[in-house]
Amino acid sequence: MSYNILSEASDVRVREVDAGIKNKFVWGWLGREIDIAIANVKDENENLVTRSRKFKLSEFIQKVDFPGKAICTLCDSFISYGGRGVALIIEHCKGKKHVEKVKAKATNYSLDYLLTNGQAKSSAPSTSSSSVSQNIPTDTGFKPMINMMDRVSNSEVRLNLFQTIIIMKKNLVIGIGSVFN
Repeated sequence: MSYNILSEASDVRVREVDAGIKNKFVWGWLGREIDIAIANVKDENENLVTRSRKFKLSEFIQKVDFPGKAICTLCDSFISYGGRGVALIIEHCKGKKHVEKVKAKATNYSLDYLLTNGQAKSSAPSTSSSSVSQNIPTDTGFKPMINMMDRVSNSEVRLNLFQTIIIMKKNLVIGIGSVFN
C-alpha cells in the first residue's frame, strides 16, 4: 500500500484527509510521553527491578494520508485512531508487538559502544561510519541501535578474534609439544 507521510506543516492537508473522521488527528498527540518497560535487572541488593524509559509518541508515530490512520514506523503497521483517538495510539505503543520491537532496538550495541567499553562518546565529531552520533548515557542500561554496516563490522571483528584464538591455541599446543620431544 502506497502512502505519504504528512508533516505538521501540511496541517491543512491533514484536516482535508480527516474530514469525515470522529477523532481528527491532533499534532499535540505526538508530544505525549509513554513509559515502556525495557528490561528486568537486579539492583545492588539483588532485587529484581524493571528498567523503563520514556518515549515521545513522535519517535514512532507519523500521520499518513489516509483518513483516521497513522503509521508506527517501528512496527511498520497502521493504527486506526479515528474511533478512540490518541488512546488507541498509546494502546498500540504499549502492546506486546511494539514493546518487543522497542526492547530489540534498545539491546543493540554499536561498534563504537563496544570499543569504548560502554563509555559515553565524547562530544567531538565522530569520524566513524556509525549511525550513532549522540552521547551514550552509561547509567541507563540502554544500548543504541546500530545500522547494518556496523553489524557486519561487529561480526567480522568477532570472527577474526575467534580465528586468532584458535591459531594461538594450536601454536601453544605445538610449542609445548616441541618442549617435551
